[in-house]
Amino acid sequence: MIDSLSPAGVVAVGAVVGLLGTLVMDVPMRLLLSEGMTPPSVAAGAVTGTDTADAPWGVAMGIHYGSGVGAGIIFATLVAAAGTVLSVGPTVGGIALSAIAVAAVVQLPVMIAFFSYFVLPTYATVARQRLGPIRRSWALSALVYVAAASILLPIVPAHSADRPRIGLLGYVPSSPSPFSRILTDTTRTPSTWVTSTT
Repeated sequence: MIDSLSPAGVVAVGAVVGLLGTLVMDVPMRLLLSEGMTPPSVAAGAVTGTDTADAPWGVAMGIHYGSGVGAGIIFATLVAAAGTVLSVGPTVGGIALSAIAVAAVVQLPVMIAFFSYFVLPTYATVARQRLGPIRRSWALSALVYVAAASILLPIVPAHSADRPRIGLLGYVPSSPSPFSRILTDTTRTPSTWVTSTT
């Protein structure tokens, strides 16, 4: 279960989930939504002080994927926190579905509201009539991201030490790997990792 991981383990799993979720979100953003790729340009314009249309594409993509990874870490943290009090009910991949649902219900509106009602009106240099379509495109993109994260989090292997698991990165044997011991062992300090993995 993700709530049994060390903080470093939660961060690692969340980062992988966030990156994969962003790649899934890229599909509607790039192919289906007319304003799908405008949010990264708005963010890049805010960082570089340029107009949205002139924002550096590399900066926009860096912010896009970096934010996705960060959002994944937040999502995994929310699930781990919710899992400590919501451990009853059906589970998938060792994670309570209720914990995933709580994290999704919390994160989705925050993602939508933060960009739509703070970043966009503050930093976007676009025609006023585009604001509505941009907000709708972002809301749909955020929905896809959170849905993807909710599905991916139980799939990405948490390197369980007590049972085998089939994960996105392949078969994880019941005998934990050195990396999994580092992720799950909260009693050791970094200085002892070298000896613990030999």
